Amino acid sequence: MNQIQIETRNYKHTTTTTNKTKKKYKIPRILTRTPVFLILLSSFFISFTYATIGYYKIGEPIRFIKIWGTAFIMYTLVEYITHRWFFHVIEYFPMTKDKIYYVVHGAHHVHPNKGVNLPLINHWGVAFIWSTIIYGIFGSTYWAVVASGVKAGYAFFEFAHFYAHSKLKWSLLEPLREYHDQHHVVSRKTAFGFVSPFWDLAFGSLPPKTPYNLKQYDHPYIAAFFLYLPIPAPYYHFIIQAIMRSNK
Repeated sequence: MNQIQIETRNYKHTTTTTNKTKKKYKIPRILTRTPVFLILLSSFFISFTYATIGYYKIGEPIRFIKIWGTAFIMYTLVEYITHRWFFHVIEYFPMTKDKIYYVVHGAHHVHPNKGVNLPLINHWGVAFIWSTIIYGIFGSTYWAVVASGVKAGYAFFEFAHFYAHSKLKWSLLEPLREYHDQHHVVSRKTAFGFVSPFWDLAFGSLPPKTPYNLKQYDHPYIAAFFLYLPIPAPYYHFIIQAIMRSNK
């Protein structure tokens, strides 16, 4: 079995996906080339549409904001669970570790900087599936506002993943890129969170270089106060890290 060398910036990483598998299950180019701005526009449009329906059904601004905000933040847990206990579990089952894993997620580890966002048609399909699940759980009154918050959270994930594998550079989000790099180049068993490291901390899958390493900050106690607040909001920990860490 050949090992494929992955070069991501200044690092090298190996995966046990074979060259034969790589060629046989190559994803069609047209399905992986949807520009990320279309995905983001679609996500926010769907979120806004659901929010409008949800507000109409609830009719109470404060209640609507609380439910929407909770759904938005809790998307980070959905993201973590999906990435860790689905994408990186099916690679170990004999029936799924080859074709299914490669198509669903393994291809991304082989080609980390190609087609990082869902194709638009898949994006709509996933939105429909999640909306149906949410409707079944929360019923006709609350499904729309919950789906809106989840969809907005998904848009933040899409941009985070796009940014992490792009050549864009924004100082406030560089810690996010560094964190996600560790999942690709250090160990696939760490750093499952995309937009927040909070659930990696909660479930013990933090990588070696983490926002919670307080030695990197000029004011470690102040940094600790903000970083250990139980707020798994998208980008929160990475922005705090960028603001607080040492420039030396």
